[in-house]
Amino acid sequence: MRKFATSATTAVRDNHKLNEASLFTYLATVLPERFTGQSTIDQFLHGQSNPTFVVTDKNNHQVVVRKQPPGDLLPGAHAVDREYTIMSALNEHTNVPVPKALHYCHDASIVGTPFYIYEYVKGHFFDDPSLPEKFLAPADRTALYFGLADVMADLHSVRPEQLPQLETFGRSENYVSRQIKTWARQYDAVRDDDLPNKSMEQLKEMLPTLAPSPPAMVGNDRNSFVVHGDLRIDNCIYYSDTAPVGPVAAILDWELSTLADDPLLDLAWMGMVFHLPPYTQSSIRGFSHLTLDERKAIGLPTEEDFVQRYVDRATANDLCLKDDPMATQPFYLALSMFKIASILQGVYTRGVQGNASAPNATTLLPVVQDISNIGVRLLKQYQHDHTPQVGSSFMHGNKTALHGGKGTNHGNHRNGAAQQRLFHTTAAASAASSSSAAASFPAASRGKELVPLTVHPHVSERAFDTIGRLDAFVNDRILPVEMDIHHHQYTDNDRWGHIHPLYETLKQEAKNENLWNLFLPKETEEAIGKVAGSSGAGFTNLEYGCMAEITGRSLVAPEIFNCSAPDTGNMETILRYGSSSHHEEWLTPLLNGDIRSCFAMTEPAVASSDATNMEATVVDQGDGKVVVRLLCGSLIERHLCVALFF
Repeated sequence: MRKFATSATTAVRDNHKLNEASLFTYLATVLPERFTGQSTIDQFLHGQSNPTFVVTDKNNHQVVVRKQPPGDLLPGAHAVDREYTIMSALNEHTNVPVPKALHYCHDASIVGTPFYIYEYVKGHFFDDPSLPEKFLAPADRTALYFGLADVMADLHSVRPEQLPQLETFGRSENYVSRQIKTWARQYDAVRDDDLPNKSMEQLKEMLPTLAPSPPAMVGNDRNSFVVHGDLRIDNCIYYSDTAPVGPVAAILDWELSTLADDPLLDLAWMGMVFHLPPYTQSSIRGFSHLTLDERKAIGLPTEEDFVQRYVDRATANDLCLKDDPMATQPFYLALSMFKIASILQGVYTRGVQGNASAPNATTLLPVVQDISNIGVRLLKQYQHDHTPQVGSSFMHGNKTALHGGKGTNHGNHRNGAAQQRLFHTTAAASAASSSSAAASFPAASRGKELVPLTVHPHVSERAFDTIGRLDAFVNDRILPVEMDIHHHQYTDNDRWGHIHPLYETLKQEAKNENLWNLFLPKETEEAIGKVAGSSGAGFTNLEYGCMAEITGRSLVAPEIFNCSAPDTGNMETILRYGSSSHHEEWLTPLLNGDIRSCFAMTEPAVASSDATNMEATVVDQGDGKVVVRLLCGSLIERHLCVALFF
């Protein structure tokens, strides 16, 4: 018999005990057709915010009771009355799948706090976004995610003016700005000053200055949307009467729902799963530890495919976005990280106080720190991509080309300080340096706006072509997976022995496209040609400077192009001063990427770079080779060897 995923329950937790007799009597009064006689109550394990229970009477009639938590609450938080209002409106006037709201009770004397009641919906519940359930086939996982994209688009297609219950639900304008202020205020109210979080402070400072304008629509003047605020796969119930799984049967947890002039934060909120590791302490988790190939094999869509599914469904509903949402997705992701980190900080604080719904609330502080760190990285990526970069005055040469997206100023954020660069991507600067002899190179993908790129006039045509191909490679193949590689370092217990497979895949692609060993200067071309099976690019230092600025956008890009330290210095040193045997033993494997170098600054007892703290032996092995052995103390059992050539 197939085992289906369900939402687990437990006995009511001690800190959420309520007057069960009072509740059962009240239910029998307000829902006499559903409740007669003695009932039982259990608490759902899932959920970090409002305590939620299932009540079952002797005839197996079931309803869900969702209440505010006990204790002191932040202003506006845990608004179960708003949940009841939006669920009632959507259930009555739309086809958006929500449970039927049955009753709201503001009288705190019944169970200690206000609560509401809704229908119990039977079906599948999935609390892990990677969907590891064995009864799911790859096509089922894809269908689950695309189904969620569909209902999100359906929700955003609802016109609020058609829902009379929402007349006093709130205002739509300046939604993103209001969200930033709200979650900054919420975080400040629950932060632990003894354990400061610098990333949260950075996000508070940077988010208001980078906020994009609400998305433009094609063919209509929509400026008000119903947004859920917490739409993710574990806030949905999926039909179980079709095998193995059906579409979304009910969207739950409407506490953060409101009206907004910008629906894209919902889209990014769901998109967090593509960027978060599989935290064990929190229901907020992702599958960034899985490679793209691993995701594809089990049917998990890419972030781009999920967003495109949303766009297609919205378009079918006559909700046509003028611009590609992926262009601003990093900003909304960063805001989502700030929002969830603020929420989890509050859960942690309630846990310390003994009022949290989840039993593991006091373990969440490291998760808050990690999520806020990810948010800062995403926001800096967005800032880099959307801040015009100004070149120095002597850079206005005679070469221009089409370049994908970098420097396009989306939205109403402030521009950063001008930076001097070897090349720049501002449309304004490039307009002053047009040329009839302009070369062109591939534009980055995902529909980014094309803007001109200007480089130094002394950059050769061959180097100019390489710069363009390198730029496209970094944008399209490295940056989209950089976060996956980063999280591998933190989630793989054997990260030194198990290198992320994308490294070797991308390295081979770089070799195939002649984007390899770019650092070796033109002056060494003749010597390079003498090394069997290896070759260098032969660019000038100026030309390589342009390329290094591109690879410097990513922590992993230099290694993928075999242009990272200390390999680069070692290869050029051996090439210039090593013998033919040195070339064969060390240089050729380094040039081919078969071996790598390492930095060796280790001291037995002191963590510093003071050379006087290092213990070493020098051994002349003949043939011009002297080996320096650095003793590494108790931290590393093996000696590190550095070969010096004279």
